[in-house]
Amino acid sequence: MSIAWITGTSSGLGEGFVKSLLSTHQITGFSRRPGSIVDDRYRHITLDLADVASIPRIIEQAVSSEPQPVELDLLILNAGILGPIRDLYGTPLEEIEQTMMVNVWANKVMIDTLLSLEEQGKLRGPSRILAISSGASQNGARGWNAYSISKAALNMMIQLYAAERPNKKWISLAPGLVHTAMQDTLAKEDPQRFPALNRLLAARGTADMPDGATAARRIIDALDRIFASPNGSYVDIRKI
Repeated sequence: MSIAWITGTSSGLGEGFVKSLLSTHQITGFSRRPGSIVDDRYRHITLDLADVASIPRIIEQAVSSEPQPVELDLLILNAGILGPIRDLYGTPLEEIEQTMMVNVWANKVMIDTLLSLEEQGKLRGPSRILAISSGASQNGARGWNAYSISKAALNMMIQLYAAERPNKKWISLAPGLVHTAMQDTLAKEDPQRFPALNRLLAARGTADMPDGATAARRIIDALDRIFASPNGSYVDIRKI
């Protein structure tokens, strides 16, 4: 059975990815909380991406606990934080740095650790890397400041890795609107001040904003088409 590693699996889209892949993959999920999934084909490893210094040790332990070498088929970098919705002017640099750390640099550390373990012969793969991005990386909507910046940086980081390691498949993917706790947070903000919220509020409770399980299933069903895109691409699932 193929092996998949997924970050942010305690709820929402990440939990949906686990459920969608259980029939075809042995899965390791990384998140701060274990979530509700209990299955022989799933193991949870506690990981706080904000604690970047701990990532190499935890990843190395995860690899060493598997039969050697691990053949990692799919890495889904799903975990991320929204950060406060506010204008960029006046946003403390510390808030931006925190969002960048979780949404970009923690992923870099995880990728680099895996590549290093592969060079050491302790791991094969990942052969496919899917980084969950956002349409916010493209549209520059008022209020999304650090989140938009971080997701745009994530897209470029994936493109750069694809140029360095073209033997692997690298894609950053916008999953479309997904009804998660993040959307519940956004619904409390002022749409007059942040007009992009109007589209989100209109989509709540409709097929345009599916729950995490439904959105994840759509992405997993389209994986072959997603990875058929040019290596390093930013892909929007709504345009597949």
